Amino acid sequence: MSSESQELTRIAKKSYGESISDGFRLFGKNWLKIIVPLTLFYVIYLFLKIFLLADLNWQGNVLGENIIGTIDPSNLTEADIAQLMNFLLFGLSVIFIDSIIYALFTALAMSSVSIYLYKKYLNLDTDFVQDIKKSFNSKLFVVLAILGLGIIDSYL
Repeated sequence: MSSESQELTRIAKKSYGESISDGFRLFGKNWLKIIVPLTLFYVIYLFLKIFLLADLNWQGNVLGENIIGTIDPSNLTEADIAQLMNFLLFGLSVIFIDSIIYALFTALAMSSVSIYLYKKYLNLDTDFVQDIKKSFNSKLFVVLAILGLGIIDSYL
């Protein structure tokens, strides 16, 4: 068996308590290198949320105020119900887009940090910047660009 296979077998035979203590020890040694990329990706998410969803949130607020001002709750017509359903679907679509953006950047942040931590845990040679660069694939950026263009195109 190779030395890497023996190391993985040794790790697999650890108890739950040993694995948890190893995780806390690994976090204690590398917390700064973990927090910085996670924070960076969260800030990028916030900027995208502000720039991409601000107009949609504003339109939703205006639509909600118009509905409150024009609809009589005691006498609903089919047009009023259709307007309420449009407002509901609009709000849910904004929440859905926000959730997709958040999940995407959370996954990117976790994957960028996980490769570094895995190598660090196995005591392999690690370079923080190189490991984060390796975690990004060119195909991933193509998918992100397509999603971004689709979201921007939906505004036009």
